[in-house]
Amino acid sequence: MNKAKFHIAILFISGLALNMCVEPYDYPAGERSNNLVVEALISSNPGPQAVRLTTTRNIYNTGNQYILYVSGAEVSVLDSDGRSFPFNEQGGGQYYSDSSFSAVGGKAYRLRIVTKEGKVYESNEETALPTSEMDKVEIAYTVKSEKNELGNFVDVDGFSVKAIVNDLPSQKNYYLLRMTTIFKVLTEPSAYQVFDRELGNYVTQPKSCCNICWVTKPLDEFVVFSDQLVDGREEAEIPLTFYPVDQKYFYDKVYFEVTQYSLTAEAYVFWKGLYDLKFRQGTLFDPAPSGLPGNIFNVDDRSEQVVGYFTVSDVTTKGEFMTKDFIPRNVVYTYRYADDCRTLPNSTTTQPAFWR
Repeated sequence: MNKAKFHIAILFISGLALNMCVEPYDYPAGERSNNLVVEALISSNPGPQAVRLTTTRNIYNTGNQYILYVSGAEVSVLDSDGRSFPFNEQGGGQYYSDSSFSAVGGKAYRLRIVTKEGKVYESNEETALPTSEMDKVEIAYTVKSEKNELGNFVDVDGFSVKAIVNDLPSQKNYYLLRMTTIFKVLTEPSAYQVFDRELGNYVTQPKSCCNICWVTKPLDEFVVFSDQLVDGREEAEIPLTFYPVDQKYFYDKVYFEVTQYSLTAEAYVFWKGLYDLKFRQGTLFDPAPSGLPGNIFNVDDRSEQVVGYFTVSDVTTKGEFMTKDFIPRNVVYTYRYADDCRTLPNSTTTQPAFWR
């Protein structure tokens, strides 16, 4: 196995432990590891679209063990008509397009990056293939046995979630499905406290607003799916996840939203490889992890390793509510947050239009 490729693939999903029965990898601490990492998924959803640039790092080298953001780059996406769409930097290696830019089904795009050092990177062309219509998101209350921190099996209740898709017939279809939850929270800004240096303790300093918000929380999980066994089938089922009942999210109810992205065959291979590295539990009979097959390269040095894949997708989105009515037990809201709810990440006091 190529050690450099293996290490880069692992760093691309850093922070996730790989519970796999493989021989330990002895990484040479002096090895250079500042390879460009590109996270770019351009979709038919309304803009702005986003590209994130970082580098790999060597966790054993104290001078290079933290995430390194790539700043000062010129980032753009070019379409098959020759038009260029610039992405502007907004800090933390994040680059965003204009809000009017989104991928158009059937059109090809490629990514171009020029670093402040003058290195030029491009991607192969990716086409926004049409995606099958998602009919609905199906949610069912379920109780399953899971192992707790003590190693004992306990019953956990929650929701099994499936996407129901009307698969496009007579063609190979590949999907990436991402999941997001939106829930209503009640907080206590009247109990907000600040530290008083003179008194040496915290004192209450109530805030006048706000105690009701809606919070959007994307899930780390994703699903990749091929229609090999369900080609052209109406109401094909794609299992997604088990969502445990967490009392702090059930002040009211939880909206579970699924976004389905179309993938090319090459993009499917990349995302399937990433999924296996992140979520596969591993057995003695599993193949060892390897480098992910990216589509981004250094224009002047094809031998340079670049981590990531420029993905272009047509999308469809559906959602469904999880309510307390589905849960055959009393769910008591337990969340306590002594502050303005607007200080929570991805929160708003504006009720979503679909909320009912």
